Amino acid sequence: MKGFKYLSFLLLLPASCNNDIPVPSPVEQDSDVLHVLSVGMDEAATRSIVTTDNLKTVGEKIGVYAVNSDQTEYHPLHGGSNTAIYQCDGANWNVVAADDSKLLRLPSGSTVNVSAFYPSTLTPVYKSKNESYVSGIHILVEDDFAASAQTDYLYAEPVTGINTAKPSATFTLKHALSKLTFRVYKDATLTKATNLSALKIIDDSYKLQAGTGKMMRLSNGTLQGLSGQPTVNLTATADQVQEIKTKSTTSATVTTATAYCLLAPAPNVEYLSFQLTTVEADTGQEQTFLTQRTDMHSHRWTAGQHLIINIVLKGMEAIVTGLAVYDWEDYTDTNFPI
Repeated sequence: MKGFKYLSFLLLLPASCNNDIPVPSPVEQDSDVLHVLSVGMDEAATRSIVTTDNLKTVGEKIGVYAVNSDQTEYHPLHGGSNTAIYQCDGANWNVVAADDSKLLRLPSGSTVNVSAFYPSTLTPVYKSKNESYVSGIHILVEDDFAASAQTDYLYAEPVTGINTAKPSATFTLKHALSKLTFRVYKDATLTKATNLSALKIIDDSYKLQAGTGKMMRLSNGTLQGLSGQPTVNLTATADQVQEIKTKSTTSATVTTATAYCLLAPAPNVEYLSFQLTTVEADTGQEQTFLTQRTDMHSHRWTAGQHLIINIVLKGMEAIVTGLAVYDWEDYTDTNFPI
């Protein structure tokens, strides 16, 4: 097999990695193969959410896909593919290809536009101009308090003008999903030690979005084919069950029960309710609290945004006391006045 050639990308993103995955050794690359120099992301994240540091770990992979500059489907003239996978060895990004047919070979005269996506296991599909997408998107309605089951899907806007004379590119990967964080407090009327064990997001209008085997547009990360859902259910694992603390009137930084999830953008959501399940620490007795319907018109979440929701348990009531939308940085000040 001929020596590989690669494309150079600066990709900005987040992810997890298996250090036991074997990685290809750097080899001499053909001059007509895309090069990936570095991969990263312009925002931090936590746990299951992808980060720049995650991507730089051994074994992490990204996918790349090329179309012609006029948005028609690209077919390399001298063999190879319009799609390739690149894997990090801890310092460099090397093409992962069992043979020449898996190399993304570039044109010499014309140019192509190259997109990147994560995870690399998604399958690129050409549909029509400006409509290329990746398939295999799964948006869940059941998860734990740390979004452990939901993949953090990422995309990068296409880099144009790529060919053998300019075989490298810089990408900024972006989140296709949104992050929702819940912080749950209690007031002084609830004196017993109580833990948060489950949280349900409820939309009676079925405007929450989910589905399996769906699509994401490569050009802008838009999710396609999802269907309306009435609920998203979050259940704490044994080590995620957390005590609900009393919200102090004098302290702005009370550490309390927190849950977060990754959801598809839901621009049409109008009203949501939140149902919380608590467990008394000493007796194991469960209790369910349901908030009022909360107006979401000015707090609808879009791709790459972080919605923070504060809820207080008071007597037999659960009250939403704070809503705020941020860009998806690793935002830590999640406390709101009550």
